[in-house]
Amino acid sequence: MMFKIAGSVLVCLLIATGLAENGSLVQGMERSSRLQATGPEAVALVSPCVQVGSEEPLPPWPVAPGDGDTVNSIIPTLTVMGSAPVALYQFRVYEGSSIAAEGLSLFPSWNVALGGRPLQRGHDYTWTCRMQDHRGWSPWFSPSWSFRVDAPSSPPEPKLPSDGATVYLNRPVLVVKPLGLEARYRFRVYSGRTLVAEGTSDLPFWQVGEPLAPGGPYEWTCRAEFAGDTTSWFQPRWRFEVREAPGRDAVAAVPGAVTGRVVASPNPFRDRVRFGSDGTGPVRVELYAADGRLVYADEQVGAGARLVWDGRDANGRPAAPGVYFGRVISESGVESLRVTKAR
Repeated sequence: MMFKIAGSVLVCLLIATGLAENGSLVQGMERSSRLQATGPEAVALVSPCVQVGSEEPLPPWPVAPGDGDTVNSIIPTLTVMGSAPVALYQFRVYEGSSIAAEGLSLFPSWNVALGGRPLQRGHDYTWTCRMQDHRGWSPWFSPSWSFRVDAPSSPPEPKLPSDGATVYLNRPVLVVKPLGLEARYRFRVYSGRTLVAEGTSDLPFWQVGEPLAPGGPYEWTCRAEFAGDTTSWFQPRWRFEVREAPGRDAVAAVPGAVTGRVVASPNPFRDRVRFGSDGTGPVRVELYAADGRLVYADEQVGAGARLVWDGRDANGRPAAPGVYFGRVISESGVESLRVTKAR
């Protein structure tokens, strides 16, 4: 009998040592004075792994979120430490006297998302837990611990088009600074109070789907969505205007001309890229940086148009590596084009 008790104490000491290394047990011990208990339960507050000969299991020991903590997630994970080998844990989250979330777990931790709905930012909550073993259910640990759901993570930082910019693409590319998380980015474009474009991307940029009418001003914003949570939209929104690119009218219609598909080669490229067409009509190629700046424009009339971009911008400086969006203008219409300048 003494051997079994000593073995249980040894296991408990090992568990306590492991938790103490990451501060969880220390955090719980520091706040143990908030838990009211007398008699045998008081022993559990000193060492929650000690087994006392009660007819029901002792309440689990709360670990995180700590009493009075602030959490940044609307789906926090609640963690306890059991006083004995258990079969089941039951967690509850209250807002006032109402149950905001509840769930069962085979493990001493539980995520609020499993309770059916996320919590609300700026609200205060309390939580508690009980456990079940072969003797039945323990009492809920008491008093409940409180926590507050804080403001969301910072929204993505806007990059391009810059506030007040003029862009020469009716389907501009919107760019934000990556958050460094596995996130989806949701973009919105407004004209006044009217939402005119919206879309999501796994990358921190998105090209507007439907062409925007020339003029403006338009306003755009973005938020990040991840793990069932979202950031706020960045505020204030950034403004931009859409203008027709210069030189579009330079492509004149030639009777009987046949417009062929323009192919960029090589793509990706390092030094220069060639644009070739097997058509007989006039062709104009325009390339734009992600912020809407025109970096290249040229045209050619006649069969087998061959245009070359040397990788320099309109000022003659080497363009930065990255993706460039463009269009091919011909008598049959406008087609999109995309080339990548490698490092």
